[in-house]
Amino acid sequence: MEPLISVIIPSLDGKRGGNLERLLGDIGSQTIQDVEVIVVEGVRPCAKAHNEGARRAKGEFLVSLDDDVRIGDARLFENLIQTLRGDPSIGMAGASQHIPLAADSWQRLVAAKMPRSESPVVSAPVESDMVTHACRAIRRELYLHLGGENDRLLRGDDAEFKHRVRKAGYRICLAPESLVYHPLPATPKIFMRDMFRRGMGAAHDNKFHSNLIYETPYADFSSPEERKPRSRRIVRYLTRMTGALLTGNWILFLAFFLYLAGAAWGWIYWRKPI
Repeated sequence: MEPLISVIIPSLDGKRGGNLERLLGDIGSQTIQDVEVIVVEGVRPCAKAHNEGARRAKGEFLVSLDDDVRIGDARLFENLIQTLRGDPSIGMAGASQHIPLAADSWQRLVAAKMPRSESPVVSAPVESDMVTHACRAIRRELYLHLGGENDRLLRGDDAEFKHRVRKAGYRICLAPESLVYHPLPATPKIFMRDMFRRGMGAAHDNKFHSNLIYETPYADFSSPEERKPRSRRIVRYLTRMTGALLTGNWILFLAFFLYLAGAAWGWIYWRKPI
């Protein structure tokens, strides 16, 4: 008998500092236990790992989880599946995201200063762009019908796939009373490294697949992604970076600066697409 849910967890080392084992314990405490867990280990980029998991999956629904998250409620899977089953217009459902309760002062400061760090828990399905790889559910049939994620992209795969879901006529919603805890970089050094690497990944996608780049909403999470010419994306980026400087948001300004530095280096570094 096929499982109801296939849980797909990409993980580079199959450990994530011990969090993967704790996450598997969270899965074991869910009200729905008709699941198979597929840990896709050592596969890059992220989109390729998700596609590999979907290829191996047998469940009616695919639930993707990042290996660094923790599940905030025993009814998470139940809420995700009920959201998809309760409204055929919803093609993908996800959980709201909070930083962990044990987050330190640095992580709480970053969450307060960086857009898209957290999203509020909702009481009814709400259209939102904050349905992300951290936790999302989709019918396996729809995922495969859309061709899975675009594994030519390093950074823009999530937004590009959501664009295709919406283009196919489906809504993307946060599920009610659904929460995962998604940590932010633990130290300023890790924060700076991550922003630089994100910029490098963005440079790859912009250099070789500019037609597949969709901007994610900066503040209004209900807005869908947009595809803008590269020149407009650069102007908007510099405008936001200047705004962060003028308002004294030094963490956001540093993030913008390091992302831009990574993008500049990536433009030189990437000689050919992955």
